[in-house]
Amino acid sequence: MSAFALVKMTALPKKRAELWQTLETLKDIACRPGSGCLGYRFFQEGKNENCIILIIEWLAQEKLMEFQNSDQYKILLGAISLLCESSEIITGAVQPEALSWGGGRNIQERDSG
Repeated sequence: MSAFALVKMTALPKKRAELWQTLETLKDIACRPGSGCLGYRFFQEGKNENCIILIIEWLAQEKLMEFQNSDQYKILLGAISLLCESSEIITGAVQPEALSWGGGRNIQERDSG
């Protein structure tokens, strides 16, 4: 069974671009080859440009736990505390086929709307 982390963040309006850049940087670090990261997506929620959803899927619960004990996770939490007015983090387990985004490729999406 794979594991996931879902992070819903409401960025401070003047800090949205900085949060977006931090998430882009973390994608390359957190999902490097061999990390167990199956997917990393973040996008704007609907028309609220300050609300950003991050979804990371891991090969196994152990890989998610490794991430939660990493410097990358500390950077994510630090960015949330400095750049967001609110956030919610949900983690869990799921059947591998339930979260599929392009055959395990790391994908980043942004609503250009």
